[in-house]
Amino acid sequence: MEIQQKDQLIIGRIALLKDGIIEKCIENKNKILLIGLCLLISLFSILGFVKKFQGSPQKDYLIADMTFERWSSVAEKNPELLNQLEKVLKKHPHLHSKFDGAIGCHLLFQNETEKAFIYLQPTLQRIKGTSPYHKEFALTSLLIAKGDLKGSLSKAKELKGKMEADLNFWEKQSTNVRYGALLYAYNLMRIAALEKETGTPQGELSALQEIEKNLALAAFAPATSTDKEKWNSSLERKICDTEAYGLLQHSFQAQHLSLRDYINHRKTQIGKQS
Repeated sequence: MEIQQKDQLIIGRIALLKDGIIEKCIENKNKILLIGLCLLISLFSILGFVKKFQGSPQKDYLIADMTFERWSSVAEKNPELLNQLEKVLKKHPHLHSKFDGAIGCHLLFQNETEKAFIYLQPTLQRIKGTSPYHKEFALTSLLIAKGDLKGSLSKAKELKGKMEADLNFWEKQSTNVRYGALLYAYNLMRIAALEKETGTPQGELSALQEIEKNLALAAFAPATSTDKEKWNSSLERKICDTEAYGLLQHSFQAQHLSLRDYINHRKTQIGKQS
């Protein structure tokens, strides 16, 4: 899948594994929200769900992009830079669909939950419209933001079970199936994070092991054409979509740290607790 250069700049600011950020993003309820919500927002940008940049003068777009880069590149709050960015967005309202999700995610990193959701709500509405499962995922994001971690874990597990049982959904020949595979993968990451936060290491380990298994299946290549045909038509193959898990790993990649590195790190930590 080819990703536009401008998209990469924005998505890069949302990536969860920048400078060891994945450990930080499961320290409290706002950071857990990012494990699912901001990955999903970045997915929408990668796959074109977020409206493409059109119509704005190139100069204004570049100003907005550069201002966002400066504002989001540091952990400290900088309301002056955010105000500058808001002025450009006010002048070109259609750029909100390009920047709102990323702005909201960075505000969540800064623990400005109330302000973050002013920006995240429009993106959440687009996510909700994709399928009932995306709607449930988005609603659970709001539940996490309110601090109901046990309730959120229950909802995440419920969503996983519903998706696995809905054979009609996976049999559809539409792009929603691929988006469903991504959602399923991100929901597994959410379950692992919530299991960690609610103090159930075996539950976290189980989720991490399932992610590992799915990563392996996503890379599986049958040896014969008969096996390939059988494999491609299986439910397991659709859930473990190669492109979906490739995007999941891309979302977590930063410097020399990968999703597999993180899984191995967490498994080691869980092992020390037992």
